[in-house]
Amino acid sequence: MKTRRAQSGFTLLELILAMLMAAMLSLALYGAMKSAIEARRTAQRAVQSTRAGSIAMEIICHDLDNAFPPPQVDPTATNVPLPMAGPFQGSHQSGGGGDNDDLVFSTLSRDELATDNGPLSEGICTVEFYIKSDSAGPILVRRITRNVLAPTQTPGTDELLCRNVKSFSLQYFDGTSWQPSWDSTQVGDVLPPAVSVNIVIEDPTAPLDQNGNRPQQHLSRVVSIACAKPADTTTQ
Repeated sequence: MKTRRAQSGFTLLELILAMLMAAMLSLALYGAMKSAIEARRTAQRAVQSTRAGSIAMEIICHDLDNAFPPPQVDPTATNVPLPMAGPFQGSHQSGGGGDNDDLVFSTLSRDELATDNGPLSEGICTVEFYIKSDSAGPILVRRITRNVLAPTQTPGTDELLCRNVKSFSLQYFDGTSWQPSWDSTQVGDVLPPAVSVNIVIEDPTAPLDQNGNRPQQHLSRVVSIACAKPADTTTQ
């Protein structure tokens, strides 16, 4: 009897079926990876805008916590000392789909050129918070002027706090109600007892929703002013 050696191998049909199964598995893995990457990008955009807004809010609240009372101006006085602190002035302006407020006041801030234990490590400076227009979107800016006794005042140093700010709104508590603006020179040279800060940040890279709007991050904080006292309503 003759013996026949058994030959092993894959048929063409088996190879085609294996390739189809591998292609389907790769497509499923690609879909899962794509969904995970999109979710990661969405989370990064939300965290990035929230982080930038939180840092900006902390800087604003720190300056308000250390707000220096404006000088008491006596129109009848002859020998008036040179003031190291300026007025507390906040103006309200709306536009661009949100509020565009401006705030200028004196505060105690650290001098970057001073040493940690030096006498000038903390000093009085003037800060201004405002919205600056830019081609990439509105920017929340902190302008700081450290040399408040300079004979000729020059523009301070601008510090970029946050981009894509849709709205920057401030309100001032006068003891009974919230006011949209505040001018210490008109209320007896005093600070408001509290300031409400509201920042709205929009992500221009996020997809539009069904209403054609982009997602926004809202940050709010109420800061009590330590050196405040009741305003003189007779001079208001």
